Amino acid sequence: MKLLSIDIENFLSIESAHVDFDDNGLLLIEGWNYDVDRANGAGKTAILNAISFALYDKLPRKVTASEILRRGSKSGSVTLKLSNSSETLIVRRSRPKGVSFTKELDDGTLEELKLTQTEWEAKLRLTYNQFIVSMYCSQGNTSSRFLLLNDADKKTFLLQLLNLNEFALCKKLVDDKITTILLTAQQTQNRLNELQVKIDAYSESLIDEESARLAIAQKEDTKKKFMKALHEHQSVIKPDLAKYQKLEGDIQTKKMEFVKLKAEDEYLRKEYSSLNRKILQDKCPTCGSIVGNKEELQNERQAIKQKLDNIALSLQKESQVDDLFQKLKSKKYTESANYDKSQIAQAEINARINMLSAEISDQNDKLLNNSKLVERINKFTEQKCILKEQVDALAKDLEIQKTVAAIYSPTGAQAYILDSAVALFNEQIKKYIEILWHNLTYELQSYKETAKGEVTAKFSESIVMDGRPISLGSLSGGELKALSICTDMALLGILEQQFGIHMSPVIFDEAFDGLDASGKEFALELIRELAKDRQVIVIDHASEMRTAFDKTLRVEKRNGISTVSVNT
Repeated sequence: MKLLSIDIENFLSIESAHVDFDDNGLLLIEGWNYDVDRANGAGKTAILNAISFALYDKLPRKVTASEILRRGSKSGSVTLKLSNSSETLIVRRSRPKGVSFTKELDDGTLEELKLTQTEWEAKLRLTYNQFIVSMYCSQGNTSSRFLLLNDADKKTFLLQLLNLNEFALCKKLVDDKITTILLTAQQTQNRLNELQVKIDAYSESLIDEESARLAIAQKEDTKKKFMKALHEHQSVIKPDLAKYQKLEGDIQTKKMEFVKLKAEDEYLRKEYSSLNRKILQDKCPTCGSIVGNKEELQNERQAIKQKLDNIALSLQKESQVDDLFQKLKSKKYTESANYDKSQIAQAEINARINMLSAEISDQNDKLLNNSKLVERINKFTEQKCILKEQVDALAKDLEIQKTVAAIYSPTGAQAYILDSAVALFNEQIKKYIEILWHNLTYELQSYKETAKGEVTAKFSESIVMDGRPISLGSLSGGELKALSICTDMALLGILEQQFGIHMSPVIFDEAFDGLDASGKEFALELIRELAKDRQVIVIDHASEMRTAFDKTLRVEKRNGISTVSVNT
């Protein structure tokens, strides 16, 4: 696995940064915290923590989920580009929590990968613990340092870290088969679920045929009753009201005559009043002339009075005509009431009949469709039984393959691979220790000899200096750190040899801390060996050693924000 580049946004103290990783060489990460005027706290390790976060959603330091984001930020992300075997992969992990995995194709386009974190780590073929030991050698993180583990934990750690090629190959073949079985089982289960959904949907549409037929019979009976009532109402004959038309016309004519007589009566009364006033006056109140012949006026008044009396006699017959009109109206209403009621009843009955007909038709359609639904359900049920047998067979096969996978796993075959694993580790660490010490050896042993000379199958370590066995605790801080670097590099070599993974960059956090000038030179010489075919990143405050590095990454913090610049 080779890291190509990283983009950081609002992660820890870094607001924004982009770093490209070279193929090989030494890279020094140094920095200065201007907020407190010292090197500590500048944000140097934030870049490397970002790598760990992007790959595994874990950090070597204790940080809460809210503290991952830069203060004052509501969102942030780390995007890491890497090459793995023949693939170029990109992982983007963000807060609020989110992750995406993509693959860069040959034409530069991106293909989204639907992976879980476990599947992603399987694709990397590198666990978080392996990453911490092999790529991120944080000397301050003592909890993950192989050298400081007790014997039992060293054994467990080494067995988890290593594997023989044939076991790894068999494990991969079994894992691939398990993946295929799981995929097939999931696809089969999905089809099974789809069939069940269809069966449930069709089952919900099924009706109780006996209840449906009973309902149809009841509705048919009700419909017959309504039809009978309809026929009864249809038998009501519409009354012949035409015979009253002439009488109605005569009454209307007579009523019009009364209206005219009333109008004439009103007019004559006004004339009559006017003549009365003239007879009583000698002179005209308007012009003052002498009123004319009173006798003529009285004769004229008498003529009007006669007309008014005649009109009064004629109007006396109006009440008789009104009575006749009301009687005619009442007779017509009486004769047409039954027919009108019958018409209203027919409309209501027709509506009920239509509704019943629709309900009966709907029930008949459901009865016709019911047999088709039953046929489909039976067909899907048969298919479901076949798929269920396939799922059960796949489950049995999966259990068998899991058992085989357990046999080929490091924990299952540890009794057979422990000796070769220890020999490989001792071979690797020996060549690195010889660079620093000629009078010290460090070996792991899969057995331990007791004071009585008895050999027991117990994992242990042996440290010899100047031909005399010593304990790990007797080493100075600088010696312990140097030996820890050797074990990290040995484990890195084993991983690369066993799994065929070339890892770059390799990161040393405070690798020179606690070493004197001579120890720093030895450690730098040791690390330079690694940098021949990969990039090695060193986080350190040793500015006096800056010239020994091919490139320097400068991290500076001001007002709580870290900026990153590259100096070659």
